[in-house]
Amino acid sequence: MGSWKLEIVRMACYISFPLAAMFLFSRPELFKDRVIAARKRYYPPPNPERDELIQQLKDREQLRREAEVLEQMSQFQSKQKDSAQLK
Repeated sequence: MGSWKLEIVRMACYISFPLAAMFLFSRPELFKDRVIAARKRYYPPPNPERDELIQQLKDREQLRREAEVLEQMSQFQSKQKDSAQLK
């Protein structure tokens, strides 16, 4: 076993090694290029043509769904009228 001086040196190594590694490897300069590339990939610059196309597709889908719901409602109402007439 070691003396108290050895224990202090060991504890200093235990604390200083992770701190030094964090200081060396977490600098923004190391990740700047990757962060900029990822930002461009996930958040592309605005494209008016693409945005207009997406909006047209959304509108078309919304109209289709509304027509489908109206059709289902009219079928339901006609079934209710038929069942009321039978009674």
